[in-house]
Amino acid sequence: MDKGLQTSFMIQQTFKDHEKILKSLESGQSLISILCSPGGIYFQILDALSRLLPLKEAIQCATSLEEAGRRKTMRFVAKMAYPVSLFIFSFLMVSFFESSILPSMQSFTQTDDFLGIQLIKSFLSFWLILGCTGGIAFLILNFSNDLRIYATSHLLNKIPFFNALMTWQFASALSACLGHGISTERTLETLSLIKEHTFIQYYAQNLQEQLKQGRSLLEGLKNIGVDEAFIHYYLIGSRSNNLHAMLQLYQKKTEKRIDQSIKKLSIWIQVLSYFSVGAVVLIVYQVMLMPMELLNTF
Repeated sequence: MDKGLQTSFMIQQTFKDHEKILKSLESGQSLISILCSPGGIYFQILDALSRLLPLKEAIQCATSLEEAGRRKTMRFVAKMAYPVSLFIFSFLMVSFFESSILPSMQSFTQTDDFLGIQLIKSFLSFWLILGCTGGIAFLILNFSNDLRIYATSHLLNKIPFFNALMTWQFASALSACLGHGISTERTLETLSLIKEHTFIQYYAQNLQEQLKQGRSLLEGLKNIGVDEAFIHYYLIGSRSNNLHAMLQLYQKKTEKRIDQSIKKLSIWIQVLSYFSVGAVVLIVYQVMLMPMELLNTF
């Protein structure tokens, strides 16, 4: 389209069901409404941004936001997969020894609790239940928009990691619109329509309410609880008349902070996993020594 090619030709070369799309265009439907008909978070973002931005920039911004969220999720899953698998394996091994091997050996020895295996299993069970609870809560939030909004306002917004993640995504959408000279009021009104992206919608709607109550944009940002670093960069950008560049700089800095937080969390989970492996090794060592103790009883 940037090269001056006809829209119909580009549709024929790009889409498999181009005939259906061309017929819809002939019937009077807009290209954006046709493209966004499948639904989903990407198409909701695209539909909202296309009202403010040229189609090319709207697609780029929607793709960037959708890929950023997925990329962070995949990076988190990739870093957690090995230590979590190791932890689950260790828990199963401890449970196996506690329920099958040690009871049969205890009938020949006078030891009641081998290396505090009940305490070790209780410790591992606590973290396993906590992790499962978090996973189930995450799945429930994915299927309920009302619960996501409630969790965002009452819990996630108060946790530094999620607060930075939410503000980072909101800043990405805000920067794309402000970079094209679109007014803040119109930008917030459009971003508040993205229901599938709770973080962007939450900040846009709450900031709108703050502005309607007569507060300045800076006061509104402070009241809705955005990341403090975002306010710092916003102030510098406003005073230097270079807000778009400062928001982009904030996005890069915050993305590094998010990656570092994910790395730190993965390190703690690795430590917990290695502890569970160490517990298994100690239990196996105790089991190997049991025959020697049995010989001493004769």
